[in-house]
Amino acid sequence: MIDKHLHFTGSLSPTYVYRKLQDSNQAFLDKYSILSPDGLSDTFVSMFGNDYKLNQQKFNEMYSLVQSVTKPKNTNEIYQTYRLATRELALNLARFGISEYTIIAGPDITIDNTYKRYIGMIHGFEDVEKLHKAAKGKICITFIRTQSGELKNYSYKLLSDICKLLQQEPFKSRCVGFDISGYEYPDKNILESNLCVLSEIIEISKTFGLKTTVGLHAGEIITGTTQDELYDEYFINLSKLQLDNIGHGTYLWSNDTRQKILKLFSGHTRFDLCPESNVLLTPVKRIDSNRLDVLKKCGVEYTINRDDPLFFNNWRQR
Repeated sequence: MIDKHLHFTGSLSPTYVYRKLQDSNQAFLDKYSILSPDGLSDTFVSMFGNDYKLNQQKFNEMYSLVQSVTKPKNTNEIYQTYRLATRELALNLARFGISEYTIIAGPDITIDNTYKRYIGMIHGFEDVEKLHKAAKGKICITFIRTQSGELKNYSYKLLSDICKLLQQEPFKSRCVGFDISGYEYPDKNILESNLCVLSEIIEISKTFGLKTTVGLHAGEIITGTTQDELYDEYFINLSKLQLDNIGHGTYLWSNDTRQKILKLFSGHTRFDLCPESNVLLTPVKRIDSNRLDVLKKCGVEYTINRDDPLFFNNWRQR
């Protein structure tokens, strides 16, 4: 079983997160009467309701909670923290038959800490792959945009340093793509910034001769207002970049009237759909064969993924 779109924080093992909560936030476990790791994902998914805007708020709260208890306390702990967390993440994925997967994870703000983070993840993959021969974990390096509109872990220098790192093993084989994720509401300045950064990533990846893919999260957050129309021009410009993949892209494939734009991605860009998160966090009410037929009709390749199974409790998807 393959998954192309799994976020690191949102795919952590419930056992690992439960143990961390016991150590530093027992109050949360007590508040929701969570007595074992098995109840953690059930509790998270039960917090969602029918209002996608409230669900977005809940989702951000969940993410902040897990990040607060699982991130390293100091730089000396980066390597070991990411190795252990990734080992338990990979073991849990193997438990559900997920053997090949790409974990979306951001770099640190310095290359030294980024090295520790990714080598820890890679060694965590390797620990599990000794036990499960079919398992294969890869990393998509994502630059994350905050709600203030800032790309908190992006700079041209850091990108250059990462590209140098990716010229050598084991990073060359394991770090297979670049991505932009995080806050991506239809704001003209943010969308233009994404296009600029993507162009830089494509340019410098070619300069270093890397075979990494380049993609981004796009059109996932729909406001239900005329502001969403900013996505029309945005996606047309994205098609010109000939990206390898787009995470979600909900704004296009959920609307029959935008098939002309969708067809611009035929033959070169894969859409990585995440049904549970697309339904809970956007105005899309359901994902059925009719929606998927739109993609097929337009000649667009797509995959079905879990996104954040810790929060959506969709470990057994498919």
